Amino acid sequence: MSEQSGFQVSDRAAELYEQYPARYPLGPWAPGLVALASLQSAERVLDLACGFGFYTRLLKQGGAAQVVGVDISPELVAIAARRHPDVAVSLSDFTKYAPNRRFDLIIMRFLVQHLKDFGAVLNAADRLLTPTGRLLIIESDLAASGHHPDLPALTDMLLTFARVSGEQGAIKPRLLTNADELVRETDPGWSVEHQESIANSQVGPFGGSKLLAVYGLWIDLCERSNMFRFDFDRVRDELERWSRDPATFSNVALRMIVMKR
Repeated sequence: MSEQSGFQVSDRAAELYEQYPARYPLGPWAPGLVALASLQSAERVLDLACGFGFYTRLLKQGGAAQVVGVDISPELVAIAARRHPDVAVSLSDFTKYAPNRRFDLIIMRFLVQHLKDFGAVLNAADRLLTPTGRLLIIESDLAASGHHPDLPALTDMLLTFARVSGEQGAIKPRLLTNADELVRETDPGWSVEHQESIANSQVGPFGGSKLLAVYGLWIDLCERSNMFRFDFDRVRDELERWSRDPATFSNVALRMIVMKR
C-alpha cells in the first residue's frame, strides 16, 4: 500500500482499516446500512476499499443485483477472492478504476479518515456513478459514542488524533462536523441527501471481547500514526481496568452520509 495521488493514503491504511473496523461484527449496524443504501433499488454497487470482502458479500445479500469490491491491497483482494468466490473483486486504485459500466451506488467505509483531498473523492465518484447514482460514506462517530464509566484517557487520545489529523489536512473532521458545507465548498454540483448516526450499545464486562480488541486496535492506530505524542500505555491500562468492570456500558456509533449530484 503506497501513497496515492490525490488520496494521500498512508502505507498502513489498508492494514489498519482491516484490523480495527473490519474485525468488529457489522451485525448491529447492518439493518441501518442496508436501509440507508436502498440496496433493492441499486442494480450495481461498488464497495470501495472492500478489504477481505465481508461487507461486499453482505451488500450482495442485502438485495443489490450486482456488487463489485475494489481494493488497492493485493493481499486483501486475494483473501476476498478466496473467501467469497461468488463476489466480484478487483485490484485497483479508486482514482484509476475503469469498469465497463457505471454504478448506482458507491460505498466508502472507514476510508475517508485516511484521505486529504475530498475533491478527488467526488471527481472519482462522478466518473463512476450513473447520473442518478449516490455516494454513501461511513465513518466512526466519536461525538455520538460514549462509555460508562468514562474512559478519559481513551477519549482524550481520540480527540487529539482527530484534532491533529484535521490540522494536517484530513477531511474526516470537517466531514463529520459540517458535511453540507464541505460538500458545497468542494463541488457545488453535489449535495448531502441524508445523514445519521447509528449506535451499537453493549453491556459489559468486556474482558476478552471483540469490542475490547477493537478499542485496543484504535490505540494501535493512533500510536502507529506517529502524528502526536501521547501516553498510549496509560490508555491501555485504563481500558484493561474498565473491561473487567461488570457495570460497564459501551455505545459505539457510525456516521452514515448519503450524497448525490
